Amino acid sequence: MSKQREVLPAVLDMVRRHAPDAALCLAGSVAMGYEVPESDIDVLVFSSDANALTFPEAVVREQVDGFKFVDTTVQGVPVELLCSTPRWFENLVVSRPWRGYKFLQFQVVHDPDGLIQSWRDRISPWFDDHPDVVDLYKRWMSEWRRRSTTRGK
Repeated sequence: MSKQREVLPAVLDMVRRHAPDAALCLAGSVAMGYEVPESDIDVLVFSSDANALTFPEAVVREQVDGFKFVDTTVQGVPVELLCSTPRWFENLVVSRPWRGYKFLQFQVVHDPDGLIQSWRDRISPWFDDHPDVVDLYKRWMSEWRRRSTTRGK
């Protein structure tokens, strides 16, 4: 088991303590099972109060109205929290489904109001109708995985 998977419960507990009503997705290489020792843990945090969320010992890397990147560390593992209001995310991805294929690969961790599932239900049919985009994405991800697993060898 990777270090990221070992500390994941502590990461999710920390996020839930500070954003108990937020919907959460595990994203990135950990979500897809391709983490390497240098990988961070990426968590999408959907909350109407995304800009107001605070996390211990965290650094806000970027913030715009409705969205912010927050970096922190849990038990020595870097964690990236991508905090978004539902409206911001919907404008970015759900209204432009071609941007959302990667989102369909993420692991839903907590979805108390069914928000994430409703987005998936809206995005998924678009990819059924555009298999060329799916093929392109899969080739791109395969190349990314190949490069990330051979890094430093």
